[in-house]
Order: sequence, then C-alpha cells, then structure tokens
Amino acid sequence: MPENNPAAYELSKDFIKMLVYVRNNFFRRASVPIPLNQFAALCALATEHAASITDISNLLNISKQQLTTVVEKLVQQGYVEKRRDPNDRRSNIITLTDAGTQVLEDQNEITRHTFLKGLDNLSAAELADFLKVSAQYNEYLLKMFH
Repeated sequence: MPENNPAAYELSKDFIKMLVYVRNNFFRRASVPIPLNQFAALCALATEHAASITDISNLLNISKQQLTTVVEKLVQQGYVEKRRDPNDRRSNIITLTDAGTQVLEDQNEITRHTFLKGLDNLSAAELADFLKVSAQYNEYLLKMFH
C-alpha cells in the first residue's frame, strides 16, 4: 500500500508543499476582485454548474450558515442566481451568472500572466524540462483520480 511506501510518503509531502506554494504565490498575492470565501464558492459552482447550499458547503468544508451569507453577497453582486429546487421546495439551487463566470475568467487570466512572468526566470532548457514534467504530472494525476 502507498501508506507504507517511503517514496509515496515523500511524494505526498512534496505535493502538499506544492499546493501551499501555489496558494501563497498565486492566490494570496493575487488581487482577487472579491473575498476568497466568495471566490471559492464561485470556483465550486464553476465545477458543479448548479448546486444546493448543502452541496457547496460540503465541497468547501464550511458550514451551511457561513455559505448562506457568502451566497447572499454573491447574489447581491450579481455573480450567482438562487432559485427554488423544483424537486425539494425547502432547498435552493445556486448557479453562476455571466458576471460570475467573468470574474473567474478574469482571475484565471491574472493567474496565467503571473505564471508566465515567473517562467521568464527559467532558461530555455529549464523551460523545456518543466514542460515535460508538467505533462507527466498532469497525466499521472488523471491516472490517479480517474
């Protein structure tokens, strides 16, 4: 099992370091146009397309009460729409609006430009190596989780 494999354990530690590094250098420093909790809710909705407050709160691992406040602010800003679930009138379905989609696209563009700027610090050989490693990394992640 991977839990008993020292190489797998080291790889898992490196993976966590990488996640922290990406978070600190791309999202903490980025000028996200809305608070991160609202941005996280938009990202979750982009993945789920339409979801209940319960679904999103489970995905983000925050309470429904916290998320309800976040969603209300997003509704007021025009980034999401809230409508009654036709299958369960006690529940609401949340969906992204065009404005919410645009916020995510704008942030992706900021992230892409930050990444490109960082690539300027690599030599041509390092860039070629990074491209190969990145392709393998993505291939392995797909294999691991699909």
